[in-house]
Amino acid sequence: MKGINIAKMIATKRKEKKITQDELAKYLGVSKAAISKWETGQSYPDITFLPILASYFNVSIDELIGYEPQMMKEEIKSLYQRLCHDFTTRPFNDVIEECQDIIRKYYSCFPLLFQMGVLIINHSMLDSNQTQKLNEQAKSLFERVKLNSEDVDLAKQAQMLEAYCCLLLNEPQEALVLLEGSQKPQLSGEVLQATAYQMLGQLDEAKSALQISLFKSLISIVEAFPMLLSLGGADQFEETVSRFMKVEEAFELRKLNPYVVMPILLVVAQGYVQLGKVEKALDYLDDYSKLCTYDFYPLKFRGTPFFDVIEDWYETFDLGNIVPRDEVLIKKSMKDALLQNPVFTVLHENERFIHLVNRLGE
Repeated sequence: MKGINIAKMIATKRKEKKITQDELAKYLGVSKAAISKWETGQSYPDITFLPILASYFNVSIDELIGYEPQMMKEEIKSLYQRLCHDFTTRPFNDVIEECQDIIRKYYSCFPLLFQMGVLIINHSMLDSNQTQKLNEQAKSLFERVKLNSEDVDLAKQAQMLEAYCCLLLNEPQEALVLLEGSQKPQLSGEVLQATAYQMLGQLDEAKSALQISLFKSLISIVEAFPMLLSLGGADQFEETVSRFMKVEEAFELRKLNPYVVMPILLVVAQGYVQLGKVEKALDYLDDYSKLCTYDFYPLKFRGTPFFDVIEDWYETFDLGNIVPRDEVLIKKSMKDALLQNPVFTVLHENERFIHLVNRLGE
């Protein structure tokens, strides 16, 4: 945990005031060497000097101390995982209250604020009376990270999730403003990395960079399929389904992470119900239920013979392979996705559908 930053503050405020270490030492009645040690962090001023220094520099003692609690990457991962579990075992309001306390305490720790925003939007639906308020809070957290973080990548991710919150809050126009320019073609950093590695003769590193680039592109393609399926007409729908299944099979998406395949199988089944092709819909729901009950817990991105560096690469992220919600909530949502989807209401008396629901219940 990072903490007091008084050394930097004294040096900064002294220079802003345009005085020398000698002049400050004389004002306080200490040696120039003492001031030098304070500014380099070799020692701290006695507590009795803090109000004098704060008054002299016209700042509060809190500002002078520069105390900004920070949480390390592993601490954030552990906290996120623990809070995910707490949402399944403790009263919702108690967990939310603890989240609010953590946010207040670590309001200047931007990696933590980002993950707290993610945690909130992944659990806000557990209490429908608070969903909107919590999504608004998550949006404000992402905006704070975007505006204040010195980590460029983190700020970009925060802006994307701020736009996502706008969609949750039924603010599509604001989302479009935030996403303006995101469709512009960009050079792939991984491809440039691979070229540099190849020039240096580091072929394994070049292969790894290209594999990561392909994996990221694949996930972007997969994320586009659900909406593409819902927007196309009947003819285009079946063609899109066929193309997705070929992509899924070619890259072994179920082995990489079945969680990215499940929602698409549901969208396909929903589409076939709307087209009046009930048996086709039940085929895909059967596929969905088998995938849901397959022994792949804990959920995570896993390597395959083709994508053999993905698992280690994913672990380098702030939350690594930690899933967004606890396993208990994920399993419940899998069953709810069948029972609470109004499109599937027409199937509720169908024997195959009942069997699928019972399979998920087990």
